[in-house]
Amino acid sequence: MSAAVVAIAAAVLLPGCGHTVTGTAVPGPRTSASHSVNIDADVDAVSVAVKAFWRTQGVDADYVLTPVAEVACAGSASPEPSLFCRDADQNQVRYSPPALQRLRRDGGAFAVELTLAQDIGQAAQNSAGKWTAHPDPLARLRSADCASGAYMRFAHPGDLAEVQHAVSFTWINTEVSRLAAFLKGLRGEIAPVACLNYTG
Repeated sequence: MSAAVVAIAAAVLLPGCGHTVTGTAVPGPRTSASHSVNIDADVDAVSVAVKAFWRTQGVDADYVLTPVAEVACAGSASPEPSLFCRDADQNQVRYSPPALQRLRRDGGAFAVELTLAQDIGQAAQNSAGKWTAHPDPLARLRSADCASGAYMRFAHPGDLAEVQHAVSFTWINTEVSRLAAFLKGLRGEIAPVACLNYTG
């Protein structure tokens, strides 16, 4: 997990913190892909960081993290490692710990982080009342992909090349317009809140 995510999560969790501290985060040692990591702890920390980011944008992304054996929304299984499920599924970000562990092994921590940021981007769409504004499911995904890129730009401004490499291991990379939307957010071509209106 990157120092920036840990720093954001720590700032949110510290009580009585009423001022901003400036400085340069020094990244810790990178976890080798061969070492086991606690993926649930990573998921929790990313969730806290991404929620905090959306609060800075005036959006309170509402969802519940739910580890599952099989990722599915409305009874329909998905090959993706995580999904945002709304309505009858009660606004859950459902994730498969083994699938995210494999994603981390193959694509690194950034691949896991940007995948979860995409799902939380869909929760932000929903909380901001933008979900039904995107009746085309692919447009909704592009909007959330853009939001994920915008978050990753915010959280890792010095690591954009590594983030761009990591996205190639994710489902965002399976469709050219989705990848383009992510890169627009990552490069700052679209502001974070504007990503919630972006349809591609």
